[in-house]
Amino acid sequence: MAKRPIYQANLYFNYYSTKTARPVIKKSKVTTFITTEDLNELNNDEMVIKRIMKSLKKTKDIKIKITQTEILDQYGYTTDRF
Repeated sequence: MAKRPIYQANLYFNYYSTKTARPVIKKSKVTTFITTEDLNELNNDEMVIKRIMKSLKKTKDIKIKITQTEILDQYGYTTDRF
């Protein structure tokens, strides 16, 4: 298995409710641990999206799109989840 670095990062993202006819896009930021800087991979990673939903205290009917990452520090390597 390939080792991947573990980063602590600020994730900047947009989110909106899928229940409304005219969704209002809101911007926010969360600090969490990630294993890649690739935005496409982060937007498709269910664990990261669930972590963001938990920080927003919303569990359903919400769409999240990560727009930017800011790496704060690196905390070793992992072979888990791959």
